Formats: sequence, structure tokens, C-alpha cells
Amino acid sequence: MPKKHIIERIVNSFNPKNNIILEEHEKKYADRLLFILELKLDDLAITDFDLFKKAKQQNPFLTFPQVCGDISVVERMIAQEKDPTGDAKKVWHRYFIVENAKKALKVAQDKGDAYTIGYLLNIIGKHNLTDKEDISKPNYEDIIPFMPEITSDVSILGKKPIPNLEQLKEKLRQKYNLESKYVEVVNNITENEIAEILP
Repeated sequence: MPKKHIIERIVNSFNPKNNIILEEHEKKYADRLLFILELKLDDLAITDFDLFKKAKQQNPFLTFPQVCGDISVVERMIAQEKDPTGDAKKVWHRYFIVENAKKALKVAQDKGDAYTIGYLLNIIGKHNLTDKEDISKPNYEDIIPFMPEITSDVSILGKKPIPNLEQLKEKLRQKYNLESKYVEVVNNITENEIAEILP
């Protein structure tokens, strides 16, 4: 099974309503992801290498690339919980910046540092786009799809219709004897010619 599908199964298994029973190797992977998630949430600023060293204490066979892959999955999981519709990488970094700014804000408040408090509030506001107009999403249930209708009215294309079109067609039929020629061609066509025309 491709790794992407395994990750989807594991993430979906965290919701008990889904009733997903994981296989043994999937359970081990899920436990590893939860361990890294716990470390990440405990210290958002932890470096990948420090996290790798802690993970390796639990499982000495882990490689650094494996842990880096797990970190990416965990960051995406957090981002999906915060904003399922946003770009996961941006959502994660926005979350990371704001959460660490909150920690710094607490330190600044304890010190009574008004300038740093104002600066940090500006960072939090900027990364939550509070300085910009809200983008309201349309209610898609209220959108009535455009249903085009076939028409021979050329005026919808900005063209003028040809006056007396039917009379003109009839004149051309009579002048060039189109119908009799069509009948003549159809009556004289051979089976081999039909086979060549048809796919």
C-alpha cells in the first residue's frame, strides 16, 4: 500500500467514529507519529535534529530522513486541524509564528515591556491578516449553474441575422439541384466506399 494511503488511514483512525482497525505495522507508525506530535506540541521551536535525537532514544533504528518525513506529516496534521482549506505549509508556519509570539508576549507582559508587547501584537495581527478585509466565501448551495441552450439565433454573438434565410436556402437548393444530387450519391455509393468512410 502506498505511504500516502497509510498516512490517510492512520490520520482517519484517530477519529473513533471511523472504526478503522490498523494493522500491526500501521499501529507502530501511528505511535511514532503521536510521539513526534507530542514532542512538537510541547516545544514548537525544537529543531529537527533535537527531535530526531529524542525519537532515536525510543527507537534506535530510526534514521534522520524517516524522522524528517514524520515531522512533515505531523506539521500537516496540525495545519489540517487549524485550517483544512488553507495551504498546509503556510498554515503551519502561521501557527508556529503566532504560538511562539504568544510565549514571547507572556514574557514581555511579565516584564512590563510595552514596546515589545505592541511589536508582538503587530506580528500576531499581521500573520492572521487582521489588517486586511475578510474574504467571504460564497454559499455554494445558492449558486445556480449556467445551463446553456442551443440556439440558431446569431444575434447572441453580436452578429446580424441573415434576412429571409429559409427562402435563400430554398433558392440555393433549386439552383444547384442539391437534393437530387444527394439522392444520386447515396443511391450509387458502394459497400467498399461505406467501409472506407466508417471508422
